[in-house]
Amino acid sequence: MFSLGGNAMNPFETMFGREPKEYIHREEETEKIIKTFDDESSLVYLITGVRGSGKTVLLSHVSKIINERNDWIVIDLNPEQDLLSSLVSKLYVKAGVSKLFIKKNLSLSFGQISLTLTSGELLTDSESILEVMLKDLKKRNKKLLITIDEVSNNSQMKVFVHSYQSLVRQDFPVYLLMTGLYENIQSLQNEKTLTFLYRAPRIALSKLNNISIYYSYLHVFLNAKLAEDMTKCVSGYAFAYQLLGKIVYESQLDTLCDEILNFFDKEISEYCYSKIWSECNETDKKIIKAICSTDGSNAQIMNVLQFDKSKLSVYRDRLIKKGLVESSSRGYLSLTLPRFDQYIKICDMFD
Repeated sequence: MFSLGGNAMNPFETMFGREPKEYIHREEETEKIIKTFDDESSLVYLITGVRGSGKTVLLSHVSKIINERNDWIVIDLNPEQDLLSSLVSKLYVKAGVSKLFIKKNLSLSFGQISLTLTSGELLTDSESILEVMLKDLKKRNKKLLITIDEVSNNSQMKVFVHSYQSLVRQDFPVYLLMTGLYENIQSLQNEKTLTFLYRAPRIALSKLNNISIYYSYLHVFLNAKLAEDMTKCVSGYAFAYQLLGKIVYESQLDTLCDEILNFFDKEISEYCYSKIWSECNETDKKIIKAICSTDGSNAQIMNVLQFDKSKLSVYRDRLIKKGLVESSSRGYLSLTLPRFDQYIKICDMFD
């Protein structure tokens, strides 16, 4: 009864990155990013948040808006590939861009990437080729937005971001929008040659607004009590909002029965929680378990873990930045992810 693949009419979507039919737009965040690029107050913008918080959907939404402008070209890159070579290739074949070079009798070979100029000069490294392309684009008053989803501190990213700095210093109109987990962005920023990323504006995606979630559910299900219960259940977590909506829509039930909640727990653990939990270190896990087993007060957590105040403060702040914990009332901590405590209890059963 709860198959999540078959109903084409379902307005909710659990595929990461694809904009669902029933979608709560993050208008404030979208406007901030676009205004920053329009004002050129920064050419780089970072989006962080816990897995499933909507980073990819926001990136896609901003990309779609900018791509509709005639003076912009948007290129999306895979962070696991050779980013510079991929950028050169995609920029060359992007609709309307290859014509710029064909008209100038430039030829591009992609076996070993090279560019032969009309002067006979042969360029064989991606950065030099990219500079030629960007010079041409700049003359034509076109801007380039590069988007990279889920960045990590790998060798490809370090090479690319270092080259990107060089392009910015040369005053090329090239903009960069990246998403990533807090710890991955932090690791990249800590590289000695990439500290300019610290100056880049950043949005840490927070919970969705409960009122928006409620009216979204009410619009689809036409049941105020069900919409209220569903809103409370998902606790503002973007992926949970989509997943629970999809499950309830396909179940055709009008109440959050145990069958639905059990299936929700199973699906969200497979989609998100198993990965999130595996990325937590042992101390993070101990603190999260202590929150679950106490009233969430700092005093009780410190007592259970035998931490002093300063030690708890360090780990607490990191968990808050990672989006796993919040301090909604002074001296207390709670989990941000809905029914995450249920997942942890089940994990403990089989440890």
